[in-house]
Amino acid sequence: MCLKFEVGLLDNEDAVIGLPLRIVVSLVIGMIALASILSFMTSSGVISQPLVVSVSPMLRTISGNESQNVSFMVAVMDRNGHCIDAATVILSGLGSAGIGRTNASGRTWVQLPVSLQEGIWEGYLDVSVSAPPHPRYKQEAMVKIVRDS
Repeated sequence: MCLKFEVGLLDNEDAVIGLPLRIVVSLVIGMIALASILSFMTSSGVISQPLVVSVSPMLRTISGNESQNVSFMVAVMDRNGHCIDAATVILSGLGSAGIGRTNASGRTWVQLPVSLQEGIWEGYLDVSVSAPPHPRYKQEAMVKIVRDS
């Protein structure tokens, strides 16, 4: 049995002419759908914004070789300036670490003992902040500790 087509593949001009238009329409609809999905994800908090962390003071002077307790105020907020409650803040370095949890105003005080070894005149503390669902914040050598001469 032989099948016969009345219109040959090369004779059908509608398919060839309409193909670019169909591709353009499909791309436009796809781009609109993608834009609406990304807009929803960024506005609804599905993709969280990075944290903004400030430490005060960023330079602390200590005297002598003995370990001294030093305090730092840490403020945590998002990029829009909203305070982040219950963020875990860790200051570490120079052989010690301190931890704090932010309050409703996005602030906490972190206290830790620091000392500089004989012959060392400066050192640095690292700051790490965790506040799910935000991405973790880590900054090495954010706070400088200097020995008073």
